[in-house]
Amino acid sequence: MVKTIESKAKIFVSDSNKRTGKSWISNYQIPPTDDLSIDDFQQWGLNRIRVLKHIDECRINGISGDDLNRKLRAMENQFLPLTNEEEQKRDIVSHWTLRLAYCRPADRNWFVTQEGALLKWRLSQKDDYITEYLSDNHLDHHYRLVTTQEREPFQKNLKSLFGEKPVYKLPFEQALDLLRQKKVLLHNGDCFVSKDDFASILVAAFKNDLHDALAVFYKAQANILNQNDTIAPFVEHVGTMYFGSDYGVDSTKRSGQVKPADIDMLDKRSFPMCMHNSHTKLRETHHLKHAARMQYGLFLKGIGLSLEDALSFWRTEFTRVMGVDKFDKEYSYNIRHNYGKEGKRTDYTPYSCIKIINNGGGNDHGCPFKNFDAVNLRVNMLQRGVPENGVSEVLTLVKDHHYQIACRKHFEWTHPNNNFQELSIQHPNQYFEHSEKFFNNGEQAKGEKKTEKDFLEENQLEEADLIALEN
Repeated sequence: MVKTIESKAKIFVSDSNKRTGKSWISNYQIPPTDDLSIDDFQQWGLNRIRVLKHIDECRINGISGDDLNRKLRAMENQFLPLTNEEEQKRDIVSHWTLRLAYCRPADRNWFVTQEGALLKWRLSQKDDYITEYLSDNHLDHHYRLVTTQEREPFQKNLKSLFGEKPVYKLPFEQALDLLRQKKVLLHNGDCFVSKDDFASILVAAFKNDLHDALAVFYKAQANILNQNDTIAPFVEHVGTMYFGSDYGVDSTKRSGQVKPADIDMLDKRSFPMCMHNSHTKLRETHHLKHAARMQYGLFLKGIGLSLEDALSFWRTEFTRVMGVDKFDKEYSYNIRHNYGKEGKRTDYTPYSCIKIINNGGGNDHGCPFKNFDAVNLRVNMLQRGVPENGVSEVLTLVKDHHYQIACRKHFEWTHPNNNFQELSIQHPNQYFEHSEKFFNNGEQAKGEKKTEKDFLEENQLEEADLIALEN
């Protein structure tokens, strides 16, 4: 068991987090002080980061209204439910866990934005949640719901502004933007605002307080982690963790399904940009450096290339520029090692998007959406059939550093009319898997499997083109 990080650091005053309201929504002003296990500390933090990342993806993709409610309700029910005191404890602990992980200056804005969006969504779920939030978090002395009796002297003006919606009262200096927009009723230094606008004010105040608290927290982070070295690795890497399938051979059951002769066609049809780049460089130079061989080789392993076929594939390509003996001595060991047949016999799994992005890259590996310049990206996307408006959309995302969303948009443009509305690209092998589903049955209205002839005709290729590529 470990003591909660804040109490060890002694930088906050502890108090009870028990609440009586039915919303259970906290503003996280008071840190938790209970003992908890490392497993709970990590799992609750992971669950929260799943929800926050989903919120961010919804924002980037312009999802709102009923669709947003449906998606966030499903995510919250699965990973961050909030219906009783025990679940509220987990909610509070997970928030403070991520405060520690995201207090660094470069990470704060993302965390504050997603936490603010989560609070805003939660407050919107029931009419009385705002009132309960104010009371439970001792904010009702600053803000409060206007009673029916208080509305009477201003009923005509309030009704013209807000109809019959609930109205809240707060000091005018906290609603200056709304004053400029003439969206409030001003009386004796107080503002009357609608429920929706008031929720936005609460969220803005929460975000400002959280941003300031993270700056303070950051100064204590090193000391906290030094005193809790068992949680340090988790805190340092939680933001870049991948949560999906590892696409190991055991999990995909694909080993042996892909042959060396299939790879050129699969590259044109279903490889993500990162693996297409590595494959193109391999075909051009008949060689890849170690980092590129690891990235590309494990991807091929994950899509179903067996060890024997991997040795044949790499040997055939490399021996165009070197002797067989040199290949066997310098390169075959590494291939067998990746398949768990040498060294510690670890059965290595393909790299996730996060790992590829964070590992950097060169001209033969890494994430093209991060590493390529705009001109190179444009050329590559046009060559792969993305129209100009699609290229512009992707480049805008890249400019804002949304590399995985850019990859998803690339998928959408190269797989028109697909049925993967819920798709979130987090792994190159995931991209490949969904692409193959699309070409094998998803695109055909009657579920007919797409043949090699179909693919050749769509891409205006002849069989000789594929033969030339393979040779």
